[in-house]
Amino acid sequence: AALNEMATRDIVRPASAGRLRFRHPLVRRATYDCAAPGWRLGAHARIAGHLAGLAAPAGLRAHHVERSASFGDQAAVATLLEAAREVAAQAPATAAHWLEAALNIMPAETAGPGRQVELLLEVAGLRAVSGQLAEGREAAREVLRRLPLGDHARRAKSARLCALMERQLDRPHEARAVL
Repeated sequence: AALNEMATRDIVRPASAGRLRFRHPLVRRATYDCAAPGWRLGAHARIAGHLAGLAAPAGLRAHHVERSASFGDQAAVATLLEAAREVAAQAPATAAHWLEAALNIMPAETAGPGRQVELLLEVAGLRAVSGQLAEGREAAREVLRRLPLGDHARRAKSARLCALMERQLDRPHEARAVL
C-alpha cells in the first residue's frame, strides 16, 4: 500500500522487471535522510545479508556492511578487507576508506599483534597514492606512534611515507624532522 501511494505521488516509478525506482536521485536521498537511523541500520544489514546470500562480490556488499556492522564483527571486517583489496588498484581512496572502516570495528585484542599497524600502513600508502596527502600523513604518523622503537623496517617505511607526503605538502623541514 505504501509503494502504491508513493507511485501515485510520483515519488517512485515502475522500472524493468517489476521493480520500482525513485524518480530522481535527490528524491531518493531525501527519503533516505528522513528515515529513522535504526531503520537505516536494519535496512543496510538486510541488504548486506541478501547480497551475501547471492554471493555478491565484497565490493558490492562493503557499502552496506560498513553502515551496519557492529564492533567486533569479524565477518564484516573480512568483507571490508576483501573489498578494499578488490578496488585498491582502481580506487585507492575507496580502498583506504574501507580499511579504516574495518579498523574502526576491529578489536585490538582479536586483531593480533601488529595487524592494525599493518592496515594503518596500508591506509597511509593508499591515501598517498590517491592524493589525500594530509590523511595519509596522519595515518603514517599514527603508525610511527604505535610501533616499538626496535621495529626498524616498518618504522622506516612509515617514516619514508610520512616524509614523502610532508614534502608534497610543501613542508620540507617537517619531512627532514621525520626522517
